[in-house]
Amino acid sequence: MTVPVLIVVCGAPASGKTTLARRLATDLRLPLLEKDVIKESLASALGVPDRGASKRIGAASFRVLYDLAFAMVAHGSTMMIEANLNRAFVAPELARLTTVATVVIVQCEAGRAVIERRYRDRASSGERHGAHFDMDAFPDLITALESKANDLTPLGYPTMVVHTDEGYQPQYDNILETLQQHCLAGC
Repeated sequence: MTVPVLIVVCGAPASGKTTLARRLATDLRLPLLEKDVIKESLASALGVPDRGASKRIGAASFRVLYDLAFAMVAHGSTMMIEANLNRAFVAPELARLTTVATVVIVQCEAGRAVIERRYRDRASSGERHGAHFDMDAFPDLITALESKANDLTPLGYPTMVVHTDEGYQPQYDNILETLQQHCLAGC
């Protein structure tokens, strides 16, 4: 039996991971679980009156993300997840997922000024779900950028670093080809 592949698209908030993950999922024809979709769904059902509630729902969203991913790959499905994963918290979850899948990481990165601009732009766009409390969370973004908390490369999994400042480096076709090679049997 072929071991399924779990492609983890990650990076700091506003690093371009959601845009890249959605495009890759379409082109690879893989299911994609997005942490923010889960959070927004839970927030709509439960209500999010303040930043504290947002953090609690965010924590629950990560739990749901990991457990759904585990269930899917345990049943043989190659798939993708996308989230702003914190290295300290995700390490045990990835270790658990490697018991049922091969984990491949796509680490999205951009310059700090680019990330801050994107973050502010999306917060002011009015298109984001209110559950994120983006500007209240801005100090957390700065702390994560300074500490490199969203950088999963030190965890030792096969990793492709994608710079998203202007387009993609490496080029999108190269990213797609590399991932196809990783999951050829499952994609």
